[in-house]
Amino acid sequence: MYEELCEVFASLNIPYQMGAFTEKAGDIFIVFTPMGDYGALFADNQPEIEICEARIGLYVRNADWAPYRNRLKKALKTADFTITSMRYVEFENSTGYHHYNFDVQKYYCEEE
Repeated sequence: MYEELCEVFASLNIPYQMGAFTEKAGDIFIVFTPMGDYGALFADNQPEIEICEARIGLYVRNADWAPYRNRLKKALKTADFTITSMRYVEFENSTGYHHYNFDVQKYYCEEE
């Protein structure tokens, strides 16, 4: 899942890092954090699918953040991610960034 997220972010030409953005940040960047992986749809005490979850933080400074949100939303849907939550977090006065979160899931069939 995480490699697939990186492909989505790269296709949008938005800098990204997992966990924390440690480079010098430009006007837009993404930080994504794994939230968990778990099985579901059990049969014979074994999961039939694996669900992977992540939180994506979109940070946009000194600009209208909505077009970036819409581009990311479309790219995630095109890449078959399920968006379980989208919310504006805050405007960070100290940095000048608008912070917007997506929670996403991706489902994988378990292999024999």
